[in-house]
Amino acid sequence: MYPQSQNGYTQQPQQPSPPPTHSYPRTLDVAFTSWTGRHLRVCENDANGALLYAADLKMRKPHMLFQAEGSAQLPASVIFHSFSRTIDVTVNGHEIALRPTSKWKYEFAFESPALGGKQLVWKKSKAWKFLNIECVDEASGTVYARFVMHKGLSTKKAGKLEILEPAASAQGLLDELVVTGLADVYLQLMQTMSANSAAGASASVSAAVSV
Repeated sequence: MYPQSQNGYTQQPQQPSPPPTHSYPRTLDVAFTSWTGRHLRVCENDANGALLYAADLKMRKPHMLFQAEGSAQLPASVIFHSFSRTIDVTVNGHEIALRPTSKWKYEFAFESPALGGKQLVWKKSKAWKFLNIECVDEASGTVYARFVMHKGLSTKKAGKLEILEPAASAQGLLDELVVTGLADVYLQLMQTMSANSAAGASASVSAAVSV
């Protein structure tokens, strides 16, 4: 018997709200949100869409600390290493190691807990430009996500993360794709900025010496 309310009507048990449905490819907007570049926001569709993830970017470990909105199960963290290209990620209680597939290629492979340990690889996309990468199951050729860099370097806009329909097949996979993909992007971006800064400093020294 269902319990009765004070007015005598029978109370029906509340049904849980159905999970939101999304059309694919699902576009997530990725942007830096402070002048220091130490905060990152991931929103649905565009910068004015619902906030899905927010990350603090730090000089000390963990270097990326994600929080979540909505149904995501984070927090998650990312740690980079000075003498290793391996990236250590913790997401949804799972420890994930992003390991370079080759000394000469900028590709990172990881075993996805959401997919039962299946290996996925973040690699340069076919229409590759700087920071345009995709997450692929190389065994089957399935593409789960793509990151498309914003046209032109920007201190605010990073790019778009496109989640493709196969990613809807497993709970928690979206979190893994967002965190591992943005860890790859952020590492490459920081290394590029560091290299450009070093080149600029070297040029200044050369100019000073030649005077």
